[in-house]
Amino acid sequence: MPEIEFAKYSGAGNDFILIDNRSGFFPAEDRKLIGEMCARRTSIGADGLILLENSDKADIKMRFFNSDGGEAEMCGNGARCLIAFARRKGLPSDEIAMETKERILTARVDGEEISLEMGAATDTELNIDIEIEGKTYRVHHTNTGVPHAVMFVDDVNEVDVVALGRKIRFHQRFQPKGANANFVEATGESSISARIYERGVEDETLASGTGCTASAVISALVKGVKPPVRVLTRSGETLTINFREEGEQLSQLTMTGPTRLVYEGTYFP
Repeated sequence: MPEIEFAKYSGAGNDFILIDNRSGFFPAEDRKLIGEMCARRTSIGADGLILLENSDKADIKMRFFNSDGGEAEMCGNGARCLIAFARRKGLPSDEIAMETKERILTARVDGEEISLEMGAATDTELNIDIEIEGKTYRVHHTNTGVPHAVMFVDDVNEVDVVALGRKIRFHQRFQPKGANANFVEATGESSISARIYERGVEDETLASGTGCTASAVISALVKGVKPPVRVLTRSGETLTINFREEGEQLSQLTMTGPTRLVYEGTYFP
């Protein structure tokens, strides 16, 4: 196939390959190609690959692929990066509706910050006890575009995120889709720290938009953390999660944070 023009973006430490596929040239079914492009050290390297496509339901369509080449429902930080990319490609509006595999999201641009309306958290279930290697762990589950299991810890820096996260991600309780594993430390009335093991990447990532949103939602429900919630990610950058509290229901979830164009280039398959 011909060479591929791309842009590399970072959103709070999550890095992505962005491709303008409005002409439909990219072979999205080629998991091997996507995996090769996302491979670190030997290629561009990224947590995932995102296609900008045309939509008959919104202004643009997002297709998101994890670094293993598998297509996922969506990615919060990736969605914010796609908004920045689309504007660079000529989309003029400061308010943009985006179609994803699961839902339609609205984004607003304010200078260097992009706010993404995440829709509602669904499938929320608190106080789930799961057994791992003879030990019982308490986790909480919610879906903020993709499924997340959230576990509170005393110190996020002391957690073996990869080892324990992988066991939670593949635990039978969350099959068949599995769940991202979030380890959260409540650090203040409106602040938390989060480390996240991601499906598809199968490793800890420096940040996750849907993960930070899920962590903020569960922190509000379980720990009484108040919005707007500042979430410190592993990259050292902070995402802000806001929502409306209506009794025990949370609505109007919004994630705000910066994006950065790292570089543009050409990939030769």
